[in-house]
Amino acid sequence: MTPRSAVSKFALGAIVLELALGLAALALGAPPAQARITARKVQTATAPVAAAPPAPAHLQLALNLPLAKLQAVANLFAFQIDKSGTLSGQSYEGTISLSNITFKPSDDDDHPLALGAHFKFAGHVSGRNVVGGGTTTLNLAVKVGPNWCPIVDMTAPSTQWDTDIDVPFAVRVAIGLGIVDHIIAGELTRLTACPALKAQLQALWQPAVIHLFGSPAGTKGSTTGSTAVLLNLKPQAIEVTSVGVKDGRLVAKLALLASATVAGKPAAPSTLTLPDPTTWPHPPGEADASEVSLAVFGNVGVGP
Repeated sequence: MTPRSAVSKFALGAIVLELALGLAALALGAPPAQARITARKVQTATAPVAAAPPAPAHLQLALNLPLAKLQAVANLFAFQIDKSGTLSGQSYEGTISLSNITFKPSDDDDHPLALGAHFKFAGHVSGRNVVGGGTTTLNLAVKVGPNWCPIVDMTAPSTQWDTDIDVPFAVRVAIGLGIVDHIIAGELTRLTACPALKAQLQALWQPAVIHLFGSPAGTKGSTTGSTAVLLNLKPQAIEVTSVGVKDGRLVAKLALLASATVAGKPAAPSTLTLPDPTTWPHPPGEADASEVSLAVFGNVGVGP
C-alpha cells in the first residue's frame, strides 16, 4: 500500500519534471537572444504553502482469539482470592483457589462466552470451620459503551459443591446464600472494572513505528548513514463494531482510523488520549477501507 503523501509527492515531482523539460525544450529551440534564463529572489509573501498532512487510513480489524489457547494461557496462572466480610448477617473469612479454568460458547446470546472453573474454599463461616470445593460457572460478554464503560458484562456466578459440608444448619444456610458466589463475583467485578481496563487500553493507545527495511545509522559493518525506511503510525479513532464467539474463537471486530507516513526516522514522540469508541467520525469511502484478520496468540507457546 502506498501512502497518499508518497503518491502526492510523486505526482507533484512528475509535474515539475515535465514542466522543466518543456521549458528546456523551448529555450533550446529559441533564438540566442531569447534563450536567456534569469532568476530573482522569492519574496516572503510568495513562499510556498506547507504540504497538507496525509489523510488518515481506515483499517478494519478482526481479532481472532482461539478459546483453547485463551484457556491454556489462563491456566498458566494460579488464582487465589483472600476475602472476609458479612453476607445477610453471616460473617465469613477464607481463601478461594480457582483452577482448571475453561472457556466455551454459552447458550446466552447476550453473554456468549461461558467461563467455568474448579474452586476450593478453606475458611470460616459464622465461626465454623468450612473446607470444601466444587465448580463455578458464569457467562460474560464484552460490551463497550460510551467512554468505554462498561467493557465487560457478566452474569452472576453459580456454584455447585462436590459434597455436602458437615456443618450446622446456620452455616449451611449461609453457604446456600451464595457466599462463594458473592466472593467470586466481587473479585471479578474488581478486576474487570472499567477504570482498570481502560487504563490498560490507554497504555496501548500510542504511536507505533514499524521498520520496513534498511539499516539505521551506526549499524555494525555499515559505512554509510541510516538507510532505514520506517512506517510511522498514529492512531486517531477506534470503534468496536462487535464481539462474539464463533467456531471456538472469540472474534472482536474493530474499525481503526490512523495516519501513516513513510520516513527515514521515527516521528517525534507524542502522548495520545484514548478516544471515546462511540464517537466514530464519518467513515471514508470503501476505497479507503482495508480489511485485516489477525490471529491473536499465534506465537504463544501453549500448544498448536
